[in-house]
Amino acid sequence: MKKFRGLLLTMMAILAGVVGLWNLLTPPAAAFQAEKPARLLQISDAINKIGFIDLSGNVVVEPRYDVALAFQEGLAGVARNNKWGYIDATGREVIGLQFDEPGYFQNGLAQVGVRDENGLQYGYIDTRGRWVVKPQYGSAQPFSEGLARVAAPIVMGYVDTAGRWAIAPRYAQAFNFVDGLATASNGPGWGFVNMAGQWVVSPTYTYVMDFSEGLAVVQTDAESGLKYGYVDTSGAEVIPPQFDDARPFRDGVAIVGTLASPTSPMRYRLINPQGQVIAELPYPSVSSFSDGLAAVTNESGLTGYIDTTGNVVIEQKFAGGQDFSDGLAVVYQDKAGAIDKTGKMVIEQKFDALFPFSEGLAGFQSGAKAGFVDKTGKIVVDAKYDYTGSFSEGLALVGLNGRVGYVDSTGREVISPQFQDGKEFEQGLAAVTLNDRAGFIDKTGEFVIEPQFTFAYSFADSGLAPVAIGGQESYVTISGTLAFTSPGIYGGEFSDGLASVQHNGRWGYIDGTGRWVIDPQFESAGNFSQGLASVQQDGRWGYIDRQGKFVVKPAYEITQPFVEGYGVVMTNGLVGYVDTAGQVAIEPQYQSATFFSEGLAAVMKNNRFGIIDTTGREVVTPQFTNIVEGWNGERSLLFSEGLAAVADESGSYGYIDRQGSFVIAPQFTYTQPFVDGVAAVDLLDEQGRPASGYINTSGQFIYGPVSFGEGGLGIRGQ
Repeated sequence: MKKFRGLLLTMMAILAGVVGLWNLLTPPAAAFQAEKPARLLQISDAINKIGFIDLSGNVVVEPRYDVALAFQEGLAGVARNNKWGYIDATGREVIGLQFDEPGYFQNGLAQVGVRDENGLQYGYIDTRGRWVVKPQYGSAQPFSEGLARVAAPIVMGYVDTAGRWAIAPRYAQAFNFVDGLATASNGPGWGFVNMAGQWVVSPTYTYVMDFSEGLAVVQTDAESGLKYGYVDTSGAEVIPPQFDDARPFRDGVAIVGTLASPTSPMRYRLINPQGQVIAELPYPSVSSFSDGLAAVTNESGLTGYIDTTGNVVIEQKFAGGQDFSDGLAVVYQDKAGAIDKTGKMVIEQKFDALFPFSEGLAGFQSGAKAGFVDKTGKIVVDAKYDYTGSFSEGLALVGLNGRVGYVDSTGREVISPQFQDGKEFEQGLAAVTLNDRAGFIDKTGEFVIEPQFTFAYSFADSGLAPVAIGGQESYVTISGTLAFTSPGIYGGEFSDGLASVQHNGRWGYIDGTGRWVIDPQFESAGNFSQGLASVQQDGRWGYIDRQGKFVVKPAYEITQPFVEGYGVVMTNGLVGYVDTAGQVAIEPQYQSATFFSEGLAAVMKNNRFGIIDTTGREVVTPQFTNIVEGWNGERSLLFSEGLAAVADESGSYGYIDRQGSFVIAPQFTYTQPFVDGVAAVDLLDEQGRPASGYINTSGQFIYGPVSFGEGGLGIRGQ
């Protein structure tokens, strides 16, 4: 993703990560198998070769492979010298090492890629390695309900297990079948098709979500603005579009919101599948249901959780909380931890930051160090790297000493830090930069699309990635072939099926075929997210829907991307926040503001900085002349190790806790955030000369202060 820009304050890179040995990834066998295969665990030796042991610790497969996938349906993909094959649970190579790109077996078939003169081509093999569908597609997805989505070359269609076209390629965008229906787009609109390729829900909606419990959220562009409702699997609008916010049905209920006026707060309710109100939700902030619970924040800014009747089952006592995932939710007060569905703290609140679980692991941060914990709170990837990303397709980006690489869920460096830059894995590939040229690597770290581009961004669900060679911008497929030449310049990544492109000095949006969907008309444009994009017109910024119509009229001097559900906007020189419905959440009233970080943001009022929560409540009244903001990758980090560096009336810096109380009195001329309990500071000595040193969290010097002559250099980091 392209990095966002803040509105103020000092930015700092924050450190993280480590290496482990044991891989516990062993997905269960598919239902059709007669006998469940033995569970095997990955091991690696001193030179990082991979093998497998059984649950008794016996070596079943000697370490001899460069990389391996988890077992699925009794087979695991393994690679040596950049060629992939498959072994069974005895370690026997049942499918020889011959493919350039592996896939997991599902329902007895796996999509694999081989490289020829046309680039990487995908087909499907059976469990004996025989081609069932010969390699011929630019991209291919696993079979789902007997059909697989493929691109030929970029228009989407579906093939059956014999390789025959079940639905000829005709869609600009399409997704896997779920319960006999697939989300698809004909270009301007979205709907659902059945397995015969017929539109069950006509592609007349500006936005649709997947079906959940027999109903799908749909969005339509009414005279009164964007409205949400629900359709059933026959395409009938069982709850007509009427809401300003709507969430999928979970456990028989859904959360909806309405606005009495454009400036009024959102009024939330719980409804049943007939659209009847079950309960009023008198909270300014309500999240979606996950694992039967939803986070709600009261007027005091405290977060708890309600059940599907609307009753509070976990007391509202946390400074913030995230959705439940796999039975756990991240919550934070002075420190971050995780609770179970009873409200019991199962991961101690000891981290400066704890991020949502992805693929069974959650990133944590302690000072400038970060790693990953499992759901028991056990650290599985220790602190080692400068920063870490989320797990995607089994691997997570890590940075060390200005280089990036990738680790697996055990912390093993599958791809050592060696690239100048890197993106998350999508569609089995990651965009990386080496020697100032960008290309795409597979999960072994080998280039499948050679570094040749001036820049390259990630592949989206569309199977396309924006690249440039010199001044010519294009979009390429996963096989590395040219999909189409961009109709303009500065083409962005596809998001929600659209990508921003500039033409003749104006910005518009194209679909996955390169066709203009929203004509170039804006002075600037951002990515779509949740159906909305920030654009500039006549020198002002607002938000448009997928039809190019303004949901929030261009009235702002500045708009920023959404972080933690809120976007920073500026009007008449004052900054506030809007929510994802495009409504004003916190009125513009501040001189400047940061992104929200764990439910808190720094704001400036009357030339003084304070701290607010997501309701706009002043957690710390504006009183400081400056606040130092840190960063962890792309995440804003206001507090580091529970402390934030601020300046008082005199301009001297000290450190406050989350309640705004000084823990270390203002006395410094310059400060940095704490890293592993130590911070670099500057001050003036008794003779008024600059001096520098390191302090601990009690404010005591552990080194220095060392005085320098006037204009001398001080300490600037660890």
